Amino acid sequence: MRRVIGLFSLTVILFLGVSFVLSEKTLQEYTITRISESSLEDLRSKAYVECLSNSQCSENSECLENKCVDKNKIHFCQNIKLAPMSQHIGNNDPINKFREIFTDGTLPYLLTDGSIAAVIDGNLTVYEYVQVVKLGKKKLVFSQERPFVSSNDNKNEPLYTFRIYFSNGIDFSNDNIKGQTLRILGKEYTVGDKSTNSIVYLISNDRKIKLDEKSGVVADSNLLDNAKIRFIRDDKSLIIIIEIQYLQQSNENIPVGERYVDTLFNSIELSFESISDKNAAILHLGGYCP
Repeated sequence: MRRVIGLFSLTVILFLGVSFVLSEKTLQEYTITRISESSLEDLRSKAYVECLSNSQCSENSECLENKCVDKNKIHFCQNIKLAPMSQHIGNNDPINKFREIFTDGTLPYLLTDGSIAAVIDGNLTVYEYVQVVKLGKKKLVFSQERPFVSSNDNKNEPLYTFRIYFSNGIDFSNDNIKGQTLRILGKEYTVGDKSTNSIVYLISNDRKIKLDEKSGVVADSNLLDNAKIRFIRDDKSLIIIIEIQYLQQSNENIPVGERYVDTLFNSIELSFESISDKNAAILHLGGYCP
C-alpha cells in the first residue's frame, strides 16, 4: 500500500511540475514591456495628436481615432442590418447580397481608425491603420424545421474576414514597436515582447492572443480551429496587412434566433434574428456585448 501511494504521489508531483513549467512558458510568451508615459507623451506631442492610448485620456474617456472621447458617447454594441430597408435576403441568397464591406463608416466605434507613433532608425514614423470586415458568400437555407445560414456550401469560403491595413509596413520585431498599443475591435491590445514578423502577440486586460502563421491562432492558450491567420507583407517583408478569416466548421450552421461571435477577439457578432412576414431574413453585424 505504501508503495502504491508513493508512486501515485510521484506521478502527481511530476504532473504538477510539468504543468508549472508549461504555465511559466506561457507567461513568458505573453510578457509585455509598456512604453513609459513620458515617452508616450513625447511621441504624442511629436505626432501632433490628442492621444495614442487610453492612458492619455481622463478616466471617463477613451482614445478613439487619436481623440479622447467620452465613454458615454461610445457604443461598441452598435450593429447594422445586412439588407437595406427596401431590400430582402431570402432563401438561397448569400448573406453579402447587399452589404459586403464594413468600415468605420458603418460601424464607427467597433472599427475605428487609429495610429502608432514610433522612432524608427532615428526618425519619427507614424503608422496609421484602418479596420475592415468583409462578409463571405455563405447562403441562407429556409428549411421546414428552422431557417439557417449554411456552413456546408462554399466550405473554403469564410463566414467573414477581418483585416487591419497599415499605412506603412511594420517591423513587429522592432523594440520600439513592442509595447505599442493597437485599438482592435473596440479594445486596446499591447504588442508583446516576443513578437516577430511571423508571430505577433497581442495582450489586453482580459485576453492573450498569439497570431502564428505556421501553428495557427491561439486565444488564452486555446488553439482555434475556426480562425486562420495571414500576414501580407510589403517588398521589405514588413507586415502591411493582418488578415484573419473566420471559418464555420462542418454542420456549424447559424439557425434563426442565434448568433456567431468571433472566438478570437470576442468582439464581432453576426446575428440571425428573425424571419419577417415577407419571408425575408433579418440579419445584423456589429459589436458583441454579452
